Amino acid sequence: MMFIRDEDIKLAFLRMIRKLQTAQTQVLKPFISDLKGTNNKGRLHQVLDLEEQIEQNAEQIMVLTNLMASNYIEPEIFHAEKNRLTLEADRLAKEKEVLSKSINGDLTHLDEAQKLMRFVSKKTEIKEFEDTLFLEYVDTITARSRDEITFNLKCGLNLTERLVRA
Repeated sequence: MMFIRDEDIKLAFLRMIRKLQTAQTQVLKPFISDLKGTNNKGRLHQVLDLEEQIEQNAEQIMVLTNLMASNYIEPEIFHAEKNRLTLEADRLAKEKEVLSKSINGDLTHLDEAQKLMRFVSKKTEIKEFEDTLFLEYVDTITARSRDEITFNLKCGLNLTERLVRA
């Protein structure tokens, strides 16, 4: 793919910010409402349930180890059951981690979206590109073609702009 001029990206960013300023009620307000409506309570209860299951799993491993130490079960049965419990503990821990990251990600996106909303709500017109403004709100840029790029914002929005040659 051929290069995209830095100046074209800067102009596209300015257009995107100006569009957000004029269409904040159609774009940002519903997005923020959706993020606020995300059911974190249900996911928090799921995390607590997973923690309880992890605790029960650890207790089962301890009981199994005590039974083995007292020669109440055969070593083959002990190893097979311990492997099964260890795999289950790993699965539960991974599931808990995914849920926790999901909850934290939603809260981070909400904070970033509210920060962007406060910025675009200001009535001052942005006349020229500022590095600090760009770095404050843009996470990454995806070049879709030589004529179109997507700004992946820190709040989770992905906004596509056409490039106009300067």
